[in-house]
Amino acid sequence: MKLDVATQEDVIPVTKLALQFYRKTKWNDIRPIEASVMRESILGLIMSPISDIIIVRRGEDIIGAAGMVSGAYWANPSLTLASEIFWYINPDFRRSKAGKLLFEGMDAWTAQRRCLASQLQASAGEEASRLKNVYTSKGYDELEHSYLKKL
Repeated sequence: MKLDVATQEDVIPVTKLALQFYRKTKWNDIRPIEASVMRESILGLIMSPISDIIIVRRGEDIIGAAGMVSGAYWANPSLTLASEIFWYINPDFRRSKAGKLLFEGMDAWTAQRRCLASQLQASAGEEASRLKNVYTSKGYDELEHSYLKKL
């Protein structure tokens, strides 16, 4: 397995992973997404100067991906922040070193961007306590909880 940054050639396999992630979230309950829309979003992240998609390859296959965006924190422009907007690992590789590599890649990307902090999200639900343990073991502090209401 190896870390890489997604290019335009990776749009289709990354889109497949991102769709698997999205369709498991409550966002999908509010507004299901078409593959073509997700593909455009993935391409936008790859092409933007403030974002990238970190990927884990196993041979020719992409088995994990994380979308990262950098910028100033809204309340304090001198606080540069990297924010993960999605990350997903193929379920067949969840207990492999893919997750560890993805964390390393997100941290390296944050450092390369000279960001002072990195913010990661964790979905609520049955995996929340396990993910909290994983995040805190990697040096992340719990920050806040968010709530979603369909209107």
